[in-house]
Amino acid sequence: MFVLKTSRNNTLITILIALFFLLSIIGLFYNQYKTYKSINGKYKEIAGITYSKIDFQYFYQNYVQNFIQEDYAILDYLKLQPDVDFSKQTHSDQGDTWENFFIKQANNDLVENAALCAAEAENTSFHVSDKELDAYVENVKSQLSEKATAASCSLDQYVSQVYLDGAGFNDLKSAIILQGKAMKYKNYLYNQVDLGKTNICNYYYNNKKNYDLVSYRCIIISTTDYMNEVSKEFAENGHDASNTLEEDILSEAKERAGSDAKKIYDETTSASDLEQFAHDYASENVKKQIGTNADYSLYSNVLYKDANSVYRDWLFDNKREYGNMCIIHDDKSENYYILYFLNRQKDTAVTATYNQIFLGYSPSNSAAGVTEEDRDAVKNKAKSIYDDIKGQKTLSQSIFESYAERYNQDYNTKNTNGLKENIASSNVSEGVSKWLFSKGNTRKNGDVGLIYEQTGVYIIFFSSYSEDAWYTNAKEDYQTEQYEAMLNDLKNKYGLKEKL
Repeated sequence: MFVLKTSRNNTLITILIALFFLLSIIGLFYNQYKTYKSINGKYKEIAGITYSKIDFQYFYQNYVQNFIQEDYAILDYLKLQPDVDFSKQTHSDQGDTWENFFIKQANNDLVENAALCAAEAENTSFHVSDKELDAYVENVKSQLSEKATAASCSLDQYVSQVYLDGAGFNDLKSAIILQGKAMKYKNYLYNQVDLGKTNICNYYYNNKKNYDLVSYRCIIISTTDYMNEVSKEFAENGHDASNTLEEDILSEAKERAGSDAKKIYDETTSASDLEQFAHDYASENVKKQIGTNADYSLYSNVLYKDANSVYRDWLFDNKREYGNMCIIHDDKSENYYILYFLNRQKDTAVTATYNQIFLGYSPSNSAAGVTEEDRDAVKNKAKSIYDDIKGQKTLSQSIFESYAERYNQDYNTKNTNGLKENIASSNVSEGVSKWLFSKGNTRKNGDVGLIYEQTGVYIIFFSSYSEDAWYTNAKEDYQTEQYEAMLNDLKNKYGLKEKL
C-alpha cells in the first residue's frame, strides 16, 4: 500500500509539473501574441488594404522626420520643438496640437498609398516586381541600419525606439513594401503625363503670374514711423500720455502718413522721381543699414511668390504697363505702398540637371532631438562618401548613381538615383543654388560638389544646363497638377476622398 501511495504521489507531482510548464508555455505564447497584436493589429482598412499599427507608425514617423528635416530652419517660427511631446505643443496655424497635425498628414499619406497600391494591383500593363520590392526593402534596411549604428544600438532596437515599442525590422516590412509599390506606381503615373510643348506653353499662358518676373519701384510709408512724432507733440501740448487714447495717436499718425503718401503719388512723374522720394523719406536707420548711396525703391526680377502679398496681385495684373502707379493701404500694418510699375518678362534663367545624394540631419535619440553630435556624424559621413566618389579614377554619372542608390535619403529622388532634371535656381536651397549657378553658369559635366545646408548635406554630380526657368517650372507644375488629378480620380474610384 505504501509503494502504491508513493507512486500515485509521484505521478501527481509529475502531472502538476507538466501542467505548470504547459501553462508557462501558453502564457509565453499568449504574451507574444499580445505583443504581436499590439504591433501588427489592424489600424484601419483602406481600399481593401489592411494597415496595421506598425504600418501607420512607419508612415507617421517618416512624415515627422521629413517635415523636421525640410523645415528645420523655421522650426522656431513654427513654434515646434522636436524634443518636446507633440501632444503638448500647439500648431501655430491650425490651432490644434502638432501631434494631431502629424496624425492627419500620416493618414493622408495612407490614403494616397492605398489608392496607388489598389490601382497598381488592377493595372494589367504595369506591375511592380518582387525583385524591385526586395531591392527597395534592402535599401531602406541599409539606411535604417546606418542610423542604428550611429545611435549605438541594433537595428531592431532602433525600430523599437523610433517607430513602435517592441517592434523589430521584420514588423516594418509590410509598410516598406506598400511604400515602395506606391512610389513606383506614382512614378509611372507621372510618366503618363503628356509633356508636349503645346501643353506646357498653354499651361504657362494660363498661369503666367507664377512664372514671370516683375521689376518695379516701391516706397513704404509706415504709420509706425509717425507715431513717435505724434506722441511727442501730444506730450509737448500738455497731454498726459497715460490719459491719451492710443487710437487718437494712431489716427493722427495714419492721417499724416496717408497725406505724405498722396503727396509722393501726385508729384511723381517718372521712375527717377520715386527714386528721389525714397531717399528723402528713408529713415536714418535704413540709411545706416543699406548705405546712403543705395537705391531704396528698386525691386528687380521678382517672382509672384516672393512679392509682398499686399500688392502682388496689382503688380502681376496682365493689364499692367510701364509707368502705371497706385497707392495701396494695408489695414493690418497701417503701411502705405506707393508703386511704380517698370516691366514684366519671362524668367529666362537657365536650369540645371544633376544627380544628388542628400543626407539629412536626424536624431540618434528621438527624445533628444537633433544634436550637434548628430550633425557632425552626418557631415563626417557625407565627407567620407564625397572623398570616396572623388577618389574614383574614372568618375561617371552611372558610378555616382550607384552611390546615390545606396546613400540618398531624399524622398522625392530615392527611386531615380538622385536625378534632378531642369531645376531652376529658385527651386533649390541657397547653398545648392550658389554651387550650381555661380560664376556665370560655368559648371562642367562631371563636377562634384559637397554642400552643407541647414537641413543636411548634399553631394552633387553636375550634368548640364538646359531649359529656361519659366518653361521648366511650368512643366513641373503642369505634371504635378495632372498627377494630382489622376490621384483624385483614384480616390473617388475607391471612395477615399471623404477620408482626407
